[in-house]
Parts: sequence; structure tokens; C-alpha cells
Amino acid sequence: MATSRDLFLSLLALDSYNRGYARGMDGISSSSTGDATVISDSISIEGSEAASFYAVAYDWNGETVISYRGTDDDSLLTLDGSDIWHGWTFGAGFGTSQIDLAQAFYEAA
Repeated sequence: MATSRDLFLSLLALDSYNRGYARGMDGISSSSTGDATVISDSISIEGSEAASFYAVAYDWNGETVISYRGTDDDSLLTLDGSDIWHGWTFGAGFGTSQIDLAQAFYEAA
């Protein structure tokens, strides 16, 4: 049985949480997930880790798919790396470093 497109894209979104810094699971060192191959990630973009930002780009059947890790750091004790300050405030209309990094990664991918 073939995997549906929506299901596979969901798996790639989950995969972004298990790569790069602060990954959820250790031991994933493969450069592919299913039929998708990792092209690049945001680690090379200056300031991405400090802003708690991570994304990965995949090549899947000739198509570029970008998975952005969601805002998952709600700690007020780490103001420098907290998603509250670097991402959530965008919903209130304030520019954030995560938005700038997301755009830079999109353009690079």
C-alpha cells in the first residue's frame, strides 16, 4: 500500500524535530527519510540556534520540501533562546528573528 502524500509530508515535519541541535531523539544519522533525501538544514545560518530556530530541506521525487520545527521552547527562564521572544510575538504583529531566519532558509533552499 502506497503512503499518501499528506501522511508522508507529516512524517517529514516530525523528522525535523529529530535532527540538528536539541533533537528529540538521538541516533538518527541517516541523510534520508523514506524516499526523501536531506538537502540542507538551518544550522549553517548564523543565529539560528540562538533564536531556537531549526528547519530542514528535503528532495522528494524532484520536489523541495521544507520542514520547519515548531515553537517548542516555552521557557521564560531562557530569554535568549525562548520561542516566546523569538517566535510567538510575531502573532501580535512584532517582527521576530525566527521569521527572518525562516525567510532566509526558504530563499536558500
